[in-house]
Amino acid sequence: MSASLRRLLFCLITMAPAVAGSAPPAPTATVRIDFTESTYPVQARNLREVKRALDVSLPYAAHGLTASSFELQQILQPEPGSCRLASHQLSLQLQLLMPRWDVPNSTTPADRQRWQHALDALAAHELRHRQHAEDAAQDLDARLRQLGSQTHSGDCDKLQRQIDRLRVRALQRLRLRDALFDEATRQQADIAERERATR
Repeated sequence: MSASLRRLLFCLITMAPAVAGSAPPAPTATVRIDFTESTYPVQARNLREVKRALDVSLPYAAHGLTASSFELQQILQPEPGSCRLASHQLSLQLQLLMPRWDVPNSTTPADRQRWQHALDALAAHELRHRQHAEDAAQDLDARLRQLGSQTHSGDCDKLQRQIDRLRVRALQRLRLRDALFDEATRQQADIAERERATR
């Protein structure tokens, strides 16, 4: 698709999580969420220049970005011939990056409305990514609590490897869900752009 302001006019698509199998027990709200938001400047005198500036200075190959990561603190309790996860605290780190254009006074009302609509659509798209990350964190937390309710044979190194695998798989499922959502959004935007071109 052409890199233009239309890339900001995302058509949101409801997508099911890309996770197979039965879900763990419903988690309680025990995940700590640390959210930060920042902007990058767009230097432009009008909306036409905004389009060009966004395409030239495109950060991370996207007009907006929601970065997420998990931080896990845990206590493993060794017991004779076994080990258990005595406690844990899972934190979700979220960073949102959005474009910022200081709209000149000479901008027409119509262009102001187009820009605001683009920002609103982009914010809604990034919110879906945030929701994906929060879902993944809650799912991982539930699996860890389920793990902590059991005593595991072997030493604590073995249990640690099991915890690490859970964390890696949670991130893999999250990345896949985000990728599917972005691809579906791009396809929907392509269809909308072709329809506009044929009018």
